[in-house]
Amino acid sequence: MDATASICDYLYQEYPLLHPGHWNYQDITLGLKYFSSVGNLSKTKTAQHREILVQELADLILPSLEDQGFADPYVVTYKTLNGESFTHDISAILGKRPVQNYGGTRGSNAFRQCDSVILVGAYRPPVSFDTLAYQLFGAQYSPYKYAVAQWIQEIYRTRIRQHRGEPIQVLAMGQREVIESFETVIERFLHPISVGQHENPAFMEQMLRGVKHQLQKTLLEEVTQYRNVSIKRFADTHAKRDRIKVENAYRGLLKDHPMLQGHLIMDETTIQLVDKPSPI
Repeated sequence: MDATASICDYLYQEYPLLHPGHWNYQDITLGLKYFSSVGNLSKTKTAQHREILVQELADLILPSLEDQGFADPYVVTYKTLNGESFTHDISAILGKRPVQNYGGTRGSNAFRQCDSVILVGAYRPPVSFDTLAYQLFGAQYSPYKYAVAQWIQEIYRTRIRQHRGEPIQVLAMGQREVIESFETVIERFLHPISVGQHENPAFMEQMLRGVKHQLQKTLLEEVTQYRNVSIKRFADTHAKRDRIKVENAYRGLLKDHPMLQGHLIMDETTIQLVDKPSPI
């Protein structure tokens, strides 16, 4: 069976599933995700905010990717949104990078030399398909798994015929439920390229749980909540008016959590959390 059989296991309830070999999505060496400022990117929300999303892709995402191994990516996205071409919007800012719509890469050799994939949006089955699938398979069916199967098919085009296990880089930007399901399937955490509380609260919560020192944890909690924390006020409240302890807590956070480099900024009077592409 193919690489997506185990994802859509509701189709094969009476059959044992075997994994005969190595699938190339297991060669992902760098996985990234992006949560847009407009919120959870369902197809409807993507259509409503297409101009903002395209601008974020141009200003925030691409400059970061060029330094992180995305040397020769191809992009897969929706063919149209509300009847207007979306691949044309993406192509306009990507230059010569190939852009394809979901399903358009099947059977193609055009992407076999690409080293990375940018997945913009996630395939959404028609409502009639979902309705029938729920009737046939009940709770075992998941539209999110179906979307992940589409992502895997697109990744499968990358270097599919080399079979040498070359590394692959992936960026996923789409509905959060699909991204979470995708992470489960590939057994890899996708690093967020923005770390703000609004954009990625789950990641911030995960980071907070990993902070061992109470002063560091309190500092991260406050800077996450308020975005800008007065060093003097924080020292007076939490560090017995000792500014040095606050500065050491700041440096300790950066040392223990390199993902905060470039995001957590200290000057003479404040410590602030800045949302920007993450220098992973």
